[in-house]
Amino acid sequence: MEYFKSCPVVKVMKAERITPGSIRKVMHANWQIAVMEIISLQKDGMFYNDILKQSGLTARTMSAVLKELAASGFVERTVVANSPVRVRYSLTGMGSKLISAGCPLIEIVAAKTPAH
Repeated sequence: MEYFKSCPVVKVMKAERITPGSIRKVMHANWQIAVMEIISLQKDGMFYNDILKQSGLTARTMSAVLKELAASGFVERTVVANSPVRVRYSLTGMGSKLISAGCPLIEIVAAKTPAH
């Protein structure tokens, strides 16, 4: 039990009032951690097509992942009024803290996940 008190992920969860259910939802859902990691590469966020190209996901899967991340409060969706309209996605403070605290966990999961 002492380990969990010093765990950086648990500290972020407490500070940001993140429920274990929302963490579990993101950790167990396909592609969400990978997409958050891609978005975290750019401080000012990324446009949908840029995330799509880097991820290699289908447009349908990417849309579903981004909607779930936005609904969970880990990603912020901003509509940029250009012609054509573009949508920028960026990590929220909660998403950034979770990714930085969970980096060792992400590396372990990535190492154990077979390539497709």
